[in-house]
Amino acid sequence: MAKTAKVEKKTKKPEKVMKNKAASAEAQKKVKKAQKGAAAEMTPLEKARAARASGKGKPKGKSSAKKKPGLPVFKAPDEFKPFFARVSVRIGKDGLMNDLKVLRIKGSPTNEDAKTVDMAQHDPETLVRVAARYSGPSFIRNEGKRVPANSIVSFLMRVGVKKENNQLTTAFKEFKIKNLETKKTKTLEKSDPIYRASRKPARWMPAAFTGVKPFPTNAELKAMNKGEEEEVSVKVKAKSKSKPEKVVKKAEKVIKKVKKTVVADKKAKKSKK
Repeated sequence: MAKTAKVEKKTKKPEKVMKNKAASAEAQKKVKKAQKGAAAEMTPLEKARAARASGKGKPKGKSSAKKKPGLPVFKAPDEFKPFFARVSVRIGKDGLMNDLKVLRIKGSPTNEDAKTVDMAQHDPETLVRVAARYSGPSFIRNEGKRVPANSIVSFLMRVGVKKENNQLTTAFKEFKIKNLETKKTKTLEKSDPIYRASRKPARWMPAAFTGVKPFPTNAELKAMNKGEEEEVSVKVKAKSKSKPEKVVKKAEKVIKKVKKTVVADKKAKKSKK
């Protein structure tokens, strides 16, 4: 009988073990729930500290991921002097750049009497480089953040240089946009996505001025102005020559009127006699 009692006690031990395991599991669940509740009440900073303490958070200091390489340094040409320029960019119906005009200023941009020159006449090579570096980065696929179609974006650009390493720098500011359909102009704020899209190319722009020419002399400006006047006169003459039929028709009408008046005068004289 004693042996059978011992066997029964032995069979009862596994049942107790199972009950103890179940109780510990429930206790662990309760602890986890309590921890989740405490974590929910924790601030983001406290959560980050707890994660770092447990070894799950990111370590302090530099990240292991490699940083993207920066753009190369572009040196300023010899005898380069910083300058301002007024830039206007025309956006077409498809949202892409159609035209770009850069008006270089000698001196302060606030001076109304400051001398200016169109870079399309004075330095077309630099203008082409500016257009190439502006058209690409300024286009964004998201229509909500893109510069609107049928519009003109204008801004002030400064091209400078760092003294310590002769590195070219560019900065854009004073952004305005004109809707060509409504003819309305508004100033763009820094929080506006159109402002960010229009300003984005500034990062790539220094490379466009590695071969920029100095501002033209007074003699060169006069020569350019004379060239413009001659071009305008040639265009006017070409227009007058391209429409000879209209001139001939007008002359014929005048001649007919003169003939009529002459005939009327002759009849009046005959009737008097």
